[in-house]
Amino acid sequence: TTKDLEKQKKQQVAQFAGLESASAAKFNDVGSRYWAAEEIAIAAKMGWINGYPDGSFRPDRNVT
Repeated sequence: TTKDLEKQKKQQVAQFAGLESASAAKFNDVGSRYWAAEEIAIAAKMGWINGYPDGSFRPDRNVT
């Protein structure tokens, strides 16, 4: 199914990035059901993003 393929793709990206699981990097405003939660977690673990000092990521705000 499409969901299985998406899950496999995310696992492969995490593996390629050297991460066992991307879900460990969490922001208090990005739930596990958020559409880009895995990608945000991978970017955080890779050090590409940091979020805000209060532990949030604010995924629906514009990037400046």
